[in-house]
Amino acid sequence: MKVLLVNTYDRGGAANACIRLHLALTGAGHTSHLLTLNKTRDDIPFHFDYKSFTGLEGGNILNRVSHITVNGVHEYKTQDIKDICTAASKYTDVFSSIYSDFRIENAPQISEYDVVNLHWTSRFLNWPTFFASKSIKRVIWSLHDMAPFTGGYHYGDGFEGYKTDDSNPHFLRQTSDPDFAKKLLLSKQAILRSSDIPIAVISLSNWLHECAASSTLFKHYPIKRIANSVDTDTYRYMDKREARKHLGLPEDKDIVLFISDSVNNKRKGFHLLEKAINKASNRRIMLCSVGKNFDSNLPEVHDFSEVHDEDKLALIYSAADVFVLPALEDNLPNVVIESLCCGTPVVGFNIGGMPDMIEDGVNGRLAKDISAEGLLASLNDVLNNGVSKTSGQISQHARNTYSQSHQAEMFNLYLNDLRSNTSSRKP
Repeated sequence: MKVLLVNTYDRGGAANACIRLHLALTGAGHTSHLLTLNKTRDDIPFHFDYKSFTGLEGGNILNRVSHITVNGVHEYKTQDIKDICTAASKYTDVFSSIYSDFRIENAPQISEYDVVNLHWTSRFLNWPTFFASKSIKRVIWSLHDMAPFTGGYHYGDGFEGYKTDDSNPHFLRQTSDPDFAKKLLLSKQAILRSSDIPIAVISLSNWLHECAASSTLFKHYPIKRIANSVDTDTYRYMDKREARKHLGLPEDKDIVLFISDSVNNKRKGFHLLEKAINKASNRRIMLCSVGKNFDSNLPEVHDFSEVHDEDKLALIYSAADVFVLPALEDNLPNVVIESLCCGTPVVGFNIGGMPDMIEDGVNGRLAKDISAEGLLASLNDVLNNGVSKTSGQISQHARNTYSQSHQAEMFNLYLNDLRSNTSSRKP
């Protein structure tokens, strides 16, 4: 099997998940290549940036085009589309169009791959030209958020327009075109309907599987749940006292860990964790944070800032009494899997893919209410009463469940199933 994995960036949550699948496939003996827009790291084998892979210069295509027709009817100035996406992103997590300056499909070797595995491709994949390609044999789209099957939004904040026509989402009402998502969704439908490329979908979580299966765009395509993986040689159980000693952390504190690429991303819920700790009567609590843009008035804090060294990250997980991710919307966060593989219980809300990973009372707690008070109750319960599994048991179960060898096997089986089923379904 020869696979090309495509992700816009080589850092961040989706990038880490994509890279781990790439390494899993390589380790299983498959030919796997990773394509990202740019390269910021040199530790990944068979990793190419856009220019070296395609032989093409980075684009300025959209800046040279004065107007773009959306859904074959509505004509927009190119800058207006960019402005709508930027404005919408102020009111929701991220909002992306289907247009890009780059032409992945024009790489001369693209026809050599049995499958192109798309991951988080916003601002990199140009839908109209990519899906019109006659050189791409098959596409499997690994969903890291909702964007591929919506009219541009990556998380809906309660909006479920993707099930119908994406009309009038609340996060577009302050932009120049409140119905832009509807028009983008119609464009996506037209593009995929006219494409000859067989398409299938991988959902990382049960929640996103249900969303994709109920969407007007993807409900006709094969969808299979295959979870992320981690390097289980790195993320493993280690002695808590030794980890704290190595990191210079105190032994007499209840260490609560929070990790996010950007701590101030409201969707990740740090504001609720901060409020919960402020309400806590337990004065032994010490917050440890990993990620950029950290700012807090909590009295006991150790900010590690950004940490890219995975051995150090595993030590940080191992040093914590509990890892808390109070995300308001999320798919299958790598950080939860990493924490569990290190044997550290996890507290979060019963949203998205969290219940796929957290067994309430067994390896963590799912807060009953999406609030600081609900979070604090679950946090106190873990700190005071623990969970039913030991750290070693939590680690062993997670490492068996999220191993790279298991993920590679599941991916290969899915591709073989798709090859044997030659029927083609379109939106």
